[in-house]
Amino acid sequence: MRCSTLCTSTARVVAFAVTAVLVTLSSAQAQDSADRQPLTLYRAVALAQETHPSVGIARAGESASSSAVGQGKSRWWPRLGTQASLGHYDKPMLVSPLHGFTQEEVQRIEFEQTLLQGNVSLNWTLYDGGARGARIRGARAAHAGAVAGLAATEMGLTVRVTVAYLQVLSARGVLDA
Repeated sequence: MRCSTLCTSTARVVAFAVTAVLVTLSSAQAQDSADRQPLTLYRAVALAQETHPSVGIARAGESASSSAVGQGKSRWWPRLGTQASLGHYDKPMLVSPLHGFTQEEVQRIEFEQTLLQGNVSLNWTLYDGGARGARIRGARAAHAGAVAGLAATEMGLTVRVTVAYLQVLSARGVLDA
C-alpha cells in the first residue's frame, strides 16, 4: 500500500473520529445548555491523545522499554532461587540409596510414604566480560527510541486532529453560509 493511500485513509479516519467527538459533545452539550461551550482545538487534541490507540501503543512500548532497562540493571545483583516438592506414595518408598546396608539392616528400616525435598540456591555472576553493561546500554538506547517514538506519535496525532478540526470548522462555515 502506498503512503498517499495510507495517509489519505488515516486522515479520513481521524476526520471521522473528530466529527464523531464533535457530534457527541454537541449533543451532550445541547442537553445542558447552561454549560454550553464549543469544543476547542486544545481539548480536541487532548481527547484524541487520551483515547487514540496509536498513542496507547506508543505509551505501552515506552513503558516496556523502561522495564527492560530495570531488568538489565537487575542482572548486577545476586539471584536467589528456591524449589520445593512434596510427594506422597501409596506404598512405602525408598528415599535415598541403600547400597552399603546389609539385608538385615534394610529390613529394619522404616520406609516413608511422604517425600519432602527442598533446594535453595544463591547465584551471583562476578564477571561476564561486559555483557551486562552492553545489555543495559542497549536497553537505554531502546528506551530513548521509544520515548522519541511516543513524542512523534503524539505530534503526528496532533497534526491529524488539527487538520480534521479545521476541516470540520470549514465545513461548518460552508454550511452556515
